[in-house]
Amino acid sequence: MSVSSTQPSPLIFSLDASTSGKLDVTISQGQIALASAQASVPGAATQPVTVPVIVQSNGATLASASITVAPTNPPLATMPGQTYASDAWLAAFPRNVSGFTIFATNNPVYVGTQTGDCADFKTACAKAASIGSLCILFRRGGTYTVDDNFQTNGLSASQPFVVGSTPDVQNPRPVINSAMGLGNAKGPMQFCVIFGLDFYDPTADPANAAFAAKTQSAIEAAVRTDASQPGGSHLWIEDCRMRYLGGGLDLENNSNGTLQTVIIRRCTIDHCYGQRWGIYAYRLFDLLIDECILDHNGWAEPAGAWAGYGKNIFSHDAYLQKQLASDPANMQTRVCRSIIARAAAEGNEQRTAGVLDSCLFLANPIAGFLENSAAQISNCVVDGGGGLFDLTIGTAGNRGWGLFSNATPTAAFTNVLAINKPDPLNSGFAFGVQWINTDTQLNIATNATFTNCIVNNWDGPSFQLTSGTPGTIAHVNCDFPGIVAPGIIKTPTYVDATRCTAKYAASLGVAGVTDAASFLAYAAQNQRNGSWDARFMAASVNNWVLAGFTTVAA
Repeated sequence: MSVSSTQPSPLIFSLDASTSGKLDVTISQGQIALASAQASVPGAATQPVTVPVIVQSNGATLASASITVAPTNPPLATMPGQTYASDAWLAAFPRNVSGFTIFATNNPVYVGTQTGDCADFKTACAKAASIGSLCILFRRGGTYTVDDNFQTNGLSASQPFVVGSTPDVQNPRPVINSAMGLGNAKGPMQFCVIFGLDFYDPTADPANAAFAAKTQSAIEAAVRTDASQPGGSHLWIEDCRMRYLGGGLDLENNSNGTLQTVIIRRCTIDHCYGQRWGIYAYRLFDLLIDECILDHNGWAEPAGAWAGYGKNIFSHDAYLQKQLASDPANMQTRVCRSIIARAAAEGNEQRTAGVLDSCLFLANPIAGFLENSAAQISNCVVDGGGGLFDLTIGTAGNRGWGLFSNATPTAAFTNVLAINKPDPLNSGFAFGVQWINTDTQLNIATNATFTNCIVNNWDGPSFQLTSGTPGTIAHVNCDFPGIVAPGIIKTPTYVDATRCTAKYAASLGVAGVTDAASFLAYAAQNQRNGSWDARFMAASVNNWVLAGFTTVAA
């Protein structure tokens, strides 16, 4: 006689800490969910909080552990005393486990080849209007052309018009082989979201068989606003890639009004040449660029191979233009947590000043400057590229400059590191202050403070004052070799002063990622919703590098 028994399926306790400030608990057996609950975790909306987890049976503890509930919407850097509509808009939508925004995509109209799909974007716009839909989704795996301009607006910040990709994020983004124009002179663009699209011109990519060996893409920009429209508000572009185009984003208004509350988040813009920019912005009030990758924009390589599209002083990764005299004094521009690399000239030309926070600048002839209004620069790493990159600017000559303020009333540099530029040819300064406004020739006597700033292995002056009559300059605990002033400390011994982006890349153990260039290539190719790796973003690089510049006790 034999006796058989069937073991019950195990009980599974699942903990999900992906919702900001919450801990979700699910108990399941096999495929059946038996119970679920959600607990609020005070304080976890803005900072990580560790929560003890205890499993008990009949009063006895079977197991104990802990889980960290981290904020999915951590607060961004802001200027003191200012509020930002973009922050309120960021909080209007939840995030998935990788931190990408979950936009409302109810009643979608599809563009693709499945039954019921629209064959093209123009037809989809007409269908959406006829059924009252606020959502058009492109099927992943397809390649599409979009009519240049469309005038379709959302209802509110919480009910925007959404143009994006289908939710099967394990697949690559849909490829768009054309520009997408927003708005026109008849009315303002309002409440629009664009997400999950790959804008690409194969005829301008030397690695593509369709390469036409011409000097630029016929696509001026992936997404652009009509400069003739009468203002506008609320544009959000997330999880898009723009590559081998004339430029990445062209967002501007001319004399008719400002474009307000613009979010560019987790986008990759690389190898766009033919125009002067990866991102061009003009008269944008409350612009946020966050967790983006901007690489090798404004010029074609090898330099000089294609006449007219080599390096020049007017071409930048981010070209954030000044405003009109009648516009608000502070346009609330913020560039945060982004990788900005290998520009033709400036990595970040931020002529509206504001906030520059937690960015990695890699191998730019000029890392960048902030101009015109109050400037706040914090938690950035400027990596000169170890002498392995071209830091010249065509006929404009040699550079190798770091970060500086340009005719701003106040400037605060805090926790900024300038390193890894053993380049005697491009021996520009690491930090600087300039007082003469190059457009108006007016002297703006900047009051600047440098706190916890370090210069190491940098050919060129650690600190330079340029043209005009200065305001007050203060240094607090700064390591600026060759500079003698109050607040400049004697160079201490650091844990590892050789740390840089290239050494970080080699430490990852990722196949094919061995140096700074391969790190940039891997990040540009792979970072997207469904294939997100935080190790390839500015925060991870900066934290690792900055840890090497911890002082060793004497």
